[in-house]
Amino acid sequence: MCALKNSWLLRVCLGILVLHLIFTGAAQAIDQWEDGIVRNYTSRDFDVDALILGVSQDRRGLMYYATSRGVLEYDSSTWRLIRVPGGAFSLVCDEEGRIYVGGDGDIGYLAPSRDGKMEYLSLEDQVGIEDLKAYGPVLESLRLPTGELLFLFEKLLLRYGPGGFSVIPTDGNLYKVGWSGEFLYLIDSDEGLMRLRDNQLEPIAEGNFFLAHALIPHSDGRLLLITQDKGVLLYNPQMEDPENLKTPDREAFSTLPIVNGEIFENRLVTAVFQVSQNVFLLGVEELGVVRLDLITQSAKVLDKLLLENSSIFSIFQDSKGYSWFANRRG
Repeated sequence: MCALKNSWLLRVCLGILVLHLIFTGAAQAIDQWEDGIVRNYTSRDFDVDALILGVSQDRRGLMYYATSRGVLEYDSSTWRLIRVPGGAFSLVCDEEGRIYVGGDGDIGYLAPSRDGKMEYLSLEDQVGIEDLKAYGPVLESLRLPTGELLFLFEKLLLRYGPGGFSVIPTDGNLYKVGWSGEFLYLIDSDEGLMRLRDNQLEPIAEGNFFLAHALIPHSDGRLLLITQDKGVLLYNPQMEDPENLKTPDREAFSTLPIVNGEIFENRLVTAVFQVSQNVFLLGVEELGVVRLDLITQSAKVLDKLLLENSSIFSIFQDSKGYSWFANRRG
């Protein structure tokens, strides 16, 4: 995992805080690179042999990392493992600063115990599903513009707000979620692009002719889709026929020419972070971090980051302006 400071160019020039998850046999390491000085942490420092999958931060400035053993807490000097049964797969912070954890067939949050240390508390009994564990791990979790939290399982979608959990059923296999304009969009391996309307998932007409792994918000409620086989697509919901949601000849989808866009061909986009309205940092399979600029309509591999590994699981920016990249080396 690594961190680099605002703006993206100065991040490379002025100082980078790098946190890498490195597999060397059974050992793992974390590298901290700032102002040209590298400091290495191994599993002996934080005493956890676990894969880091997600990053978040609370209002106090403490950092949290989702791992296959639980949640790692880091206060810039001390590491502590917060046990989560089955491991933690994603993290999301609500508007009040509480850290929620997407686990393996479980959802919970971090709260102080009697001794003041954070501990994991499960919300499984509040979800209203008889056997939540049967749905497997939470693939993604995010905070919606409404303040609600969303937890994505392969065959289940949960929204969590002041009224508790609401269950959105699906028969397909979900694997990606994104918000643009007033709608929530998802990718279903069978139906293709889908939209959440009135708490129901509906397929987008002609939305299954591509293989997308990134849903990125665009201006005017449009949605950018980075695909493995059809380049970069722009979906405009205003082009749909409001009567029957049928759009002839896929008119709602257009190809967005991106300089160097061929780098996305046959590669997974594994992480997305919005730097500004028109600039995004992407984790791309085999390439590491890619900067996508919608103003110049260009994609650039940030090879100057000197990451030890190109598998990026999560990108997160902390309150000090550092961006953390969760990655692995194996």
